[in-house]
Amino acid sequence: MIDTEGLRPMEALHNLLRRPTQLGLVLNASLLAAWYGATYMPFQRAIAEDEARLATNRERLELAREVEHLRRQADRFQDYLPETEEGDPWIPFLMAGAREFPIKLVALDPRPPADIGPYKAPVYRVVVEGPFPELERFLRWLEGSPRLIRVDSIRVITKAAIGVQGATTNEMQLTVMGLEG
Repeated sequence: MIDTEGLRPMEALHNLLRRPTQLGLVLNASLLAAWYGATYMPFQRAIAEDEARLATNRERLELAREVEHLRRQADRFQDYLPETEEGDPWIPFLMAGAREFPIKLVALDPRPPADIGPYKAPVYRVVVEGPFPELERFLRWLEGSPRLIRVDSIRVITKAAIGVQGATTNEMQLTVMGLEG
């Protein structure tokens, strides 16, 4: 290496020009430092910004995939939920079910909705009368219904039929919950 101590800058440059190997090393080091400062530093910032955008977009993609998965799950249960329509969809459904059997629908009273997880479940008190086998068929129809229904309570009472000696009738009181979409 050239000893430049005590030399003026011009003399140091003249000494450096006389030795091409050392001049090449100094020029290469200077060019590398200039390239690093002028090119790599801005690219480093751009790379960091791109990595942050990439991480954000990956999170969005993951959320989009999760939403799509949840939509597919919800679509599988759509057939079990009542159609969204004006009024209460459960009352016509329960009345139509009672008409399928030779039973008498005595009462169909809505109750305050119950919270079941994130859902509101409409609650109904249903009272039907008829022969026990028909009441059982109606109950099986409810449980096998294509809608999401839960029979919360059942009470069966045997009563004497009015006006007919020795005849009895059965009354079934149900508390039914239905899940709405």
